[in-house]
Amino acid sequence: MVKPVPQPLADALKLYLHINAMTSNWKQKLVAQLNNPGDPTRALQFRHQLAESILHETITPKQYENLTGEDFDSQADLQVWLRKLWEELYGDQPDSNV
Repeated sequence: MVKPVPQPLADALKLYLHINAMTSNWKQKLVAQLNNPGDPTRALQFRHQLAESILHETITPKQYENLTGEDFDSQADLQVWLRKLWEELYGDQPDSNV
């Protein structure tokens, strides 16, 4: 059984990486939302969940499509994209021990 995509990762994908909602400043908006002082653990949760999704393939292409509208032909293609996303946001390699 496939587990649901955890929060806040699911919301971030839906709100900032949906193909019909992506803007040129998606990264700045996402970072600002994650660093909201009302929830100081949100950025750390997102980083951990994104790392887990890359390292352990916890998001399926269908789940990603349901959240973002973007269709990947295979798990491998999705993993390539998630690694690019990680590099764009963090500039290093995913580590789930953050």
